[in-house]
Amino acid sequence: PAETARGGRGYDTADGTVRTGPKYTWENPGFAQTDRHPVVNVSWNDAVGFCEFISSMEGDVCRLPTEAEWEYACRCGTILQWSAGDDESGLADIANVADASLSSLRPPEGLRGPAGGWSDGFAFTSPAGEFRPNAFGLFDLHGNVWEWCRDWHDPKAYDHSPRENPTGPATGTERVLRGGSWSRAPSASRSAFRHRAVPSERDMDVGFRVVQTWR
Repeated sequence: PAETARGGRGYDTADGTVRTGPKYTWENPGFAQTDRHPVVNVSWNDAVGFCEFISSMEGDVCRLPTEAEWEYACRCGTILQWSAGDDESGLADIANVADASLSSLRPPEGLRGPAGGWSDGFAFTSPAGEFRPNAFGLFDLHGNVWEWCRDWHDPKAYDHSPRENPTGPATGTERVLRGGSWSRAPSASRSAFRHRAVPSERDMDVGFRVVQTWR
């Protein structure tokens, strides 16, 4: 769908505002992207379509992670707010979140929450692997882009899910997003923070991560 259904959200460099329109796509979110950057402006439907394509090419099952799988990978054995600790200043080494690099370019009302007090040098997305990995060797689970999960969103999903490998509700209207992003305050990148959106939504700070299961 990303190749035919045009339109998403992007950054207008002319006036420093966030806009929605057909010119903003995964190829053009309004800021520079290379093959090393996480893709953005892709819907949940786009992400699932990509996983199905990769599965057909690789021979293994490639899919989006469940919300529980994502949080397990993000926490990597910790019960802290972030895998690096409970102090948000520790994110400077592990996560691309809203900080002085971004707030210097965009008006305060454009920021979705208070920015961190440091500058990591990346106003928008950063190339994958620029920050320190967590204890599992995984990069960018905190920040950079929101990541689509497989599950439907339920505000009380964990209250009535099995303790082992929960997969979320069978139906719903919105899908789960995790991890925070370059445009969100550090608090939104907490391991436990939950976000959601309709499956067709595209945004300049939303991407995805692929889980591969060997057959």
